[in-house]
Amino acid sequence: MFNFTIKEYIKNIITKILYMTQLTVSIEDPDMIRDIKKAINMIRGVVSVKTEKPKPNEATIAAMREARSGKAIHCGSFENYKKNGGQS
Repeated sequence: MFNFTIKEYIKNIITKILYMTQLTVSIEDPDMIRDIKKAINMIRGVVSVKTEKPKPNEATIAAMREARSGKAIHCGSFENYKKNGGQS
């Protein structure tokens, strides 16, 4: 009937899952995500499509908190920032 064992079959499935290739696509317009996901799912061989928002690292989060609290440096332009050595 079958020329493989259940153990070989399971090993084959696990190997395929572990070594699947991933493609990362950056979308500028969030309104297009649903249509793009539908189109990608129509491609043969696509197993799943998921949406993730990148999470900022701790340094970025700290800088955002600092800016919101009013502790930010106000230089007007990047050139002024460089002239002041990063100090306002």
